[in-house]
Amino acid sequence: ERTGAEAVRSAAIERERQRLEAVVEGIAEAVVAVFPKEGLWLRNAAWLPLHGFAGFDELPGRGVTAFAHLFETLSPDGSPVPHRDLPITRVLRGEDFSDVEVRLRRTDKAHERWVSYNGTAVRDPDGGDVSLAVLTMRDVTTRKAAEERHRLLLAELSHRVKNTLAVVQGIANRSLSGERTLGEAREALAKRLRALANAHTLLTASEWRGASLRALAAAELDPYRGRVAMRGRDLALGPKAAQGLALILHELATNAAKHGALSVPEGRAELAWDAGEAVLRLTWREAGGPEVRPPARRGFGRLLIEEAAVHDLAGRARLEFRRGGWPTSWRSPPPASRPRSRAAGGPGRCRARGGPSRHRSGWPGTRGSGRTVCLENFLDREPRASEVP
Repeated sequence: ERTGAEAVRSAAIERERQRLEAVVEGIAEAVVAVFPKEGLWLRNAAWLPLHGFAGFDELPGRGVTAFAHLFETLSPDGSPVPHRDLPITRVLRGEDFSDVEVRLRRTDKAHERWVSYNGTAVRDPDGGDVSLAVLTMRDVTTRKAAEERHRLLLAELSHRVKNTLAVVQGIANRSLSGERTLGEAREALAKRLRALANAHTLLTASEWRGASLRALAAAELDPYRGRVAMRGRDLALGPKAAQGLALILHELATNAAKHGALSVPEGRAELAWDAGEAVLRLTWREAGGPEVRPPARRGFGRLLIEEAAVHDLAGRARLEFRRGGWPTSWRSPPPASRPRSRAAGGPGRCRARGGPSRHRSGWPGTRGSGRTVCLENFLDREPRASEVP
């Protein structure tokens, strides 16, 4: 009789298992159903990819203990989840919970997922032991990655806003000081802020990955279209370099319009650039303008160019004024990992005091009437420059 009763019970359990398997398999989310007393574990097909399995035949056994060693469960802060706090342990203990998020990592291969668990425990009618424990799981990896990107973007935005406000404050303080009238100061401030805004517009369009040097120059030099030529292959500048160069180009063009070649109808200017093996060089040339004379004071325009070269282009500035022209050079010392260029200043390079340039690499300049500004930056330092495809 006992054998017959056990056979009937086993048959009933098997029918119940098949019925529950059909129910579990029809659920879209990953599901684990456990009958603790019978030692029965049911999983649906959605559970497999979440745990890095291609099929049920890869499972080393039905019970969780058969493959628990293949997984590491981490809390949101990256610390291991103790065994007593594992979702399966909690639900088998009789706890109900929802939206418990952990990071599930395979220890035997590259597989990691963020998983959100819901647990439901069903007890015997008398309220005693757990007769059925159900875990449902959702893959929230994509959402967690988006949240992390959002967090990083907010942090980056906060950093950029602080930097931009510092730049604006510096520009405002300098523009509104000195011997200018209030009207002149307002106009200077507005134009400088517009130059900075041009760079921000280009950077926003690229999601702050960088800005085209040619597009940046075209935006800053647009008021002088037809009088300023641009020459050079397009380059992508980093955000910091783009902002600094925008202000530099604005100051150069404004100075040329007030005192240089662009202040007379026959005057012309050229902006040229070239990216060598290790150096990005930019040259601003003017021709056909009034004779250059050293300024009586060190104005904000010159100060801005010098400081932008140091802080935004990772270089340093050196300016000299001559009656026949205005050569200025910026250079960034190469890092210790890269040997310095051995090219010496020769004919046609940026010169200083009439002799060979002290800079290892220069930019062909012009002698005679007009003025020349030469910027130089080593590409293996921030800001980086790369060719635009």
